[in-house]
Amino acid sequence: MKIKEVLAKVLKGEALTDEEKQFVGKYDEQAIIDTAAASARKKAEQERDGFKAKVDELTKALDDAKKSGAGSEDTIAKLQKDVADLLKANKESQEKLAAQARADAIRKAVGDAKMSAAKGISAALFDSAVDAAFKGVDMSNAEVVKATIDKFKADNPALITVDGHGGVGTQGDPNTGGYQGPNPFSKKSFNLTEGIKLMGSNPELAKSLQAEAAKESADGK
Repeated sequence: MKIKEVLAKVLKGEALTDEEKQFVGKYDEQAIIDTAAASARKKAEQERDGFKAKVDELTKALDDAKKSGAGSEDTIAKLQKDVADLLKANKESQEKLAAQARADAIRKAVGDAKMSAAKGISAALFDSAVDAAFKGVDMSNAEVVKATIDKFKADNPALITVDGHGGVGTQGDPNTGGYQGPNPFSKKSFNLTEGIKLMGSNPELAKSLQAEAAKESADGK
C-alpha cells in the first residue's frame, strides 16, 4: 500500500477501508520529513569528507613534486589550481551543511511550538516570515530561541495556527461549519492525518471542507 494512493482517495472524498485507516494511523509524515533531512545532511557530510580526503591527497602530491623537483612548472601549477578548486568546493559544502543544520533547527523549534500556517496563509509566506524572524538568532541558545518564538506568536497572530487554534478563520467560518484551524483538505494546508480524523468523527464537516478545498483548487487559489 502506498501513501500516495490513500492520499488520492482522501482528496476525492472517497471512503477509506479499515486497512487504509490503520495504515494512515501508522503513517508519520514528520518522521519521513526528518528522515529526508537527515539523508540530506549525511550526503553533505560525505561530500565534505570526500573533499577533505582529495585535498589531502593532492596537497601531498604537490609537496612531493616540489621536494623532488621532478614536477614541471605546469604540473605544479595544475596541482595548485586543483587544490584551490577543491578547497573552494569544500568550503561551499560546509556552508551548505551548516545552512541545512540551521534550517532543521528552526523547523524543529517551530514544530515544538506546534505552530503552522493559518487557514488562507500559504506555506511559503509562513516559512518566509519564520526565516525573517529567526535571522541572526543563535539556534544553540534555547532561551533566545524561545523568546523568538514567543515574539513571533505575538507579532503574527493572523499568520499562524498554534496547535490547531488561532489565526485567520478560527472564529467560525459559515462555509466550514465553524471548524477550528486550517482546512486539512486544502492544498495550502493539507494534513492527511487530520483529514482522516474528520472523515471518521464528522463526515458532514469533512465533506464541507472538501468542497471548500475543491472550490479553492478550481478558482486557482
